[in-house]
Formats: sequence, C-alpha cells, structure tokens
Amino acid sequence: MEKVNKGALGYSKSKSPDDYTHVIYTKDEYKSNQVQIRDLNNDIKRLERDYNLKIEKCNQSAEVKIAKIQAEADGRVAEAHAEAAEHKNRADSFENRNKNLIRVAIERANAKRKLASVKQHTGYVFLSVEEFTFHCECLVSGKSSKKTVLKLPCFRVRMQSPYDVTFERKAVIDLIEADILEKIGVKMGVDATYTGNFIQYDEDEVRRIWADDENFLFKVTHKAVFQNKNFWEVEFFTRNMPLISNDMLENT
Repeated sequence: MEKVNKGALGYSKSKSPDDYTHVIYTKDEYKSNQVQIRDLNNDIKRLERDYNLKIEKCNQSAEVKIAKIQAEADGRVAEAHAEAAEHKNRADSFENRNKNLIRVAIERANAKRKLASVKQHTGYVFLSVEEFTFHCECLVSGKSSKKTVLKLPCFRVRMQSPYDVTFERKAVIDLIEADILEKIGVKMGVDATYTGNFIQYDEDEVRRIWADDENFLFKVTHKAVFQNKNFWEVEFFTRNMPLISNDMLENT
C-alpha cells in the first residue's frame, strides 16, 4: 500500500505520512481487501438472516402465547356466562317458587276468611275508613330552615292483608308495598304514593299537593294483629275517600 498525491500530471509519492490524497494498493492487497469486504458482507447477511429468524420465532411465540391467553380468557368468560345463567335460572326458579307459595298463602287466607272468589280476591279487606286531621310538619319556605305544622284533612284507612302473622316483617312490608303499587292502589282510586314524610317540602308545596284533585296515599304502617284470624294489617292515609269495591269487603 502506497500513499500518494494526485496532481495535474498524475500521481506522486507523498512526502509526509499524513499528507496524501489517495492510497494505491498492490494487486494482492486489493484482493485481500475484496476478500475481507466479501466476508464482512457475508457476515452482515448472516447476522440479518439470524436476526430475522429470531424475530419470526419471537413473533410466532408471541402469537402462540396470545392465542393461549385468548383461549384461556374465552374459556373463563364462557364459564362465567354459564355460571351467571345457572344463577339466573336458580333465582328465577326461587322467584317462581316464592310467587307460587305467596299465591297459595293468599288463597288459603281468603278461604280461611270465607272470602268470595278465593283465587281472584286480592286478599285485602277494608276494616275501617275514618276522617282524620293530619298534622303535617314542613318548612315555612324553601329559603328558610324554620318549620311549621299544618292541620290537613285526610282519611285514615285500615286494611287486613292476606299475610299471616307468621310471615317475617321485612318480607310483609315488601309484599304490601308491591301490592299497593300494583294491585290495591288502582282499585282504591289512588293516583300516587308518598313513601316518605313531607318535612322536606315547604308550606306552599304541601298546600298545592293537598289542593290537587288526584288522590294520593301516604304514611304507611304495618301491624301484626293476633285477633281476628291472625293477619298483618296495614294502615295508611289518603287525601280523599278511597273507592270501596265489593271485592275488598269481608264476606262478599
């Protein structure tokens, strides 16, 4: 290998080791360089090939792992769906069984009281309806925390339910609430039910409610009565006189 400078008349040998423009190789040196370049290129290609193979293997491995994870997840989801369906079927079965038990209990209660149309009767019987003055505590106004008590006309209603006193109290409350909303409320001409008290309303709102033509029901209480055939009774108030239908009277 010789270091040279290229000039107008050709190449001249460099006078300084660091002052040159070109390097001239001998034939053998050139061949050796070409061999080294070829070997390096081959090494590069081999490394690229190995790299690509490893990437492909990694991708395949990742796909296998992803597929496995997905299959496991799908399996767990399927199991969860199956378990949920089983619980729903069991709950539906219990609900239907409870409905049947309640229906049978109501029919037996109706028969015990000798009510007409044992299977169709709601099981609720009017015991008393009386005029009443309800002392309603409410806010003086929406902008004040002061309270006042209004004396408002209404009716106090007592009814005998079809549920035996041996029924658990919480279950009876839920059953009677559902019956009021779905069965007996409509039969009595009740348009709305207030489950809470009126203390959160102001005086103007309460008076508007009382002045409305629609009948409403409020302040529901429950009592287990151990006379008169041992049934739960329900007492509530209505703004107007409730409708009294023949199929809600005893011995009809």
